[in-house]
Amino acid sequence: MLATPPRGRLWRAASALTLTLLLAVPALATAAPRMRLSATSVDFGRVAQQQVFKREVTIQNTGDAPLELSGVYTSCSCTEVSTRDTSVPPGGSTVLDVTFHSRDLSGENNKIIEINSNDPNQSLVELPLKAFVAAPILVEPSDRNLDFGTVNRGESPSLTATLKADGKPTLSATLEDDGDASRRFGAALTPGGSADTAVLELRLKPDAIAGPFRQVLRVETGDARMPTLDFTVTGTILGDLTTSPGRVNFRFVKPGQELSKEIAVKPKAAALAFTVTGASVDLPGLSAEVLADGSGGDARVRISGTALAAEDSLAVASQGRLKSHLHIYTDRPEEPELQVDVLYMLR
Repeated sequence: MLATPPRGRLWRAASALTLTLLLAVPALATAAPRMRLSATSVDFGRVAQQQVFKREVTIQNTGDAPLELSGVYTSCSCTEVSTRDTSVPPGGSTVLDVTFHSRDLSGENNKIIEINSNDPNQSLVELPLKAFVAAPILVEPSDRNLDFGTVNRGESPSLTATLKADGKPTLSATLEDDGDASRRFGAALTPGGSADTAVLELRLKPDAIAGPFRQVLRVETGDARMPTLDFTVTGTILGDLTTSPGRVNFRFVKPGQELSKEIAVKPKAAALAFTVTGASVDLPGLSAEVLADGSGGDARVRISGTALAAEDSLAVASQGRLKSHLHIYTDRPEEPELQVDVLYMLR
């Protein structure tokens, strides 16, 4: 017959075991990665146009669990970023490669690099990037992108850009007309605050055609060193038709995953007659079909297909962040096209 240990000894043994377990649980729970960068910003200083510049930033894992880097992204196509490893062990490090293309940019350029990881304290880190691109004519904004954003038809907002040169050039604005450009906005150049500056002003016309637009405005400078400057002008003018939802975001999806979403098109006024004449989407793997054209009520369009493969060239170039547009065409001359953003991110 086995001897039974005294009750007090059992209690002490059980208490000791419980204490050991309680001490062990917090230790397991606090194991986590910690990301540390070797720089708080990437500054290329003063650089020339049409050049390529590279920098390296070290990413350290000072925690006690593997650091998983789920993606790195930039706010501008002029900058490329990549990590040499996607998993960094505790105490280890990897390198973030940064490449800046100065292209035909000018003046101050401020961009953002985003680093996503499983660090519980900073799952998203933003690393500022800046460079001053020297050019015969400095432009603000330096990327020459002018966006009216989303406005209602009938409104007439304005945008401006500043041009500064060594000795004021003779400036004139020429709009590259795609048939609708001159009906959307006007452009004018006026003297700036000093002898070597000029201000380019764009004003949206209140009777502009509704729908999305993207056009090029060419400024002739009269300066042989930089005879023309091209500005990209974008915006979306809302008319009498609306889409629901106004944006399709599939969020995180797996490569090859099936995607489907219906979009309704409705008039702001119930008595407004319209017909949807067609639809298309400009991203491979997705297609659009008109389910109801609106002649008997609201119109409905369905977008469907599959997400791109991870190795697809478009997916690689966009770093897994896919963005396209659904185009919905109508029979209204004032509103020939509606545009809905379509987004997803490969994981």
